[in-house]
Amino acid sequence: MTQVVLNINSKKKWNALKTVLDAMDIEYLTQDTKEKMSEKELELLQQAENDKENGRVTIYTNHREILGR
Repeated sequence: MTQVVLNINSKKKWNALKTVLDAMDIEYLTQDTKEKMSEKELELLQQAENDKENGRVTIYTNHREILGR
């Protein structure tokens, strides 16, 4: 069994992902963690999202790209 944790802060994105998971018959559990995340965690999450939006994140499609750099 593989477990994946996703932090999704958009209801629109969650609905799209939920549709895909349902279509693929993949079981999932949801948990609203906004109230449980500390201020520091929220700040780090926002910084990571800003880094992604501003192109400061390298996107890899497979492990060979990572090892080849």
